[in-house]
Amino acid sequence: MDTIIRIITPKEKEMREKFPELYKQVDRLNKLIENTETEKLNQLTKINLRGSVI
Repeated sequence: MDTIIRIITPKEKEMREKFPELYKQVDRLNKLIENTETEKLNQLTKINLRGSVI
């Protein structure tokens, strides 16, 4: 799996410090979206592999 590096701006850092619970939820949602997209890609890859000769 690839490593994703995010650059956090000073403003975002400030907001994360002011609203830590909100950003925990945002981070959880982003992770859920990322996992869902990865799962969709994995399913498409499996479908493509079934249709090809290996």
